[in-house]
Amino acid sequence: PDRAGLAIGEVDDVIEAGLSFDHRFRTSGQRWTLALSASQGRASGEFAANHEDPWAVGARAIWSKGPVSLGAAWLSSNDGVDDGRYTSWAGSAAYETGPWLSALELSWARSDLVEAQGWTAQIGSSRVFDTGFVAGAGVRHSELDVDPGPANAGFAAASGRLTAGTLVFAEAGLRF
Repeated sequence: PDRAGLAIGEVDDVIEAGLSFDHRFRTSGQRWTLALSASQGRASGEFAANHEDPWAVGARAIWSKGPVSLGAAWLSSNDGVDDGRYTSWAGSAAYETGPWLSALELSWARSDLVEAQGWTAQIGSSRVFDTGFVAGAGVRHSELDVDPGPANAGFAAASGRLTAGTLVFAEAGLRF
């Protein structure tokens, strides 16, 4: 078991398949990127009896035209447990002009395994310099709602039902 008292199983024999499409339409200038994925594994090891064979499916779509991009993503999994379900959704909107990129991102997730759900919203802007150096800043707010029931007795986050926080961040990097 791990430090929280959970019996963690191992995953072997993972098979994954994906399908993607990426095309810019010359007549309209629109670009579409679409992706689908699916994976299946086998629970193994000392605690395999406590788990179901894990699986996950996901989809992603990005549309862009000129300086504007819109994206959406979805993922669903069984969390490796009987009748377990993990689901997440995300969406984004971005605007790029010259060396500047500004974006708004929203995401939501729910896990039956840890009886929790939460969401995050983030807005930020970054600039690419001629040298390849990237600098940016933004604000992110997240909220996590954890059921304080017996399923979460070992988790510190379960001490309070709702956890929320706002973060102001700066980023730096290199693009090459």
